[in-house]
Amino acid sequence: MPVSLSSALVKHAIESYPGRIFVSSVHPGAVDTEIQDQVKSAFGQVLGTILTTLQTPFLRTPGEGSIGTLWAALSPEIEEKNYQGVYIPDPGKIGGETKQTQDPTLEKNVWDLCHRLMTRKMGKDGLLPWNEELECGVGVNE
Repeated sequence: MPVSLSSALVKHAIESYPGRIFVSSVHPGAVDTEIQDQVKSAFGQVLGTILTTLQTPFLRTPGEGSIGTLWAALSPEIEEKNYQGVYIPDPGKIGGETKQTQDPTLEKNVWDLCHRLMTRKMGKDGLLPWNEELECGVGVNE
């Protein structure tokens, strides 16, 4: 999840929710996947193949790239240290995001765009506050 969106999600939805939901932005690093084939499309087959061959030894495997996400989902440290809305580039490492992602105007714009798109797709009742009781009588703490 983009850092600006995770910060906005915490501010607009999670902070008012009484449960223990943690939101973070996890970066897997440069991972050796089929996406690297775009280099061939961008630079041509010959140069693209050379560039891909040169960069591959420095890329993480998909398994290595998934470790940060697993750490964010499973580590007790997330809740113990209240890592809410943080950027996680590697397991156990917090922070390092760019200054652009800390721009409150950008954060607001990202949230407003996502809110408009979700409302357009799900309807105005699709985004009810998380801390209210549902019409069926089920409360958020049940």
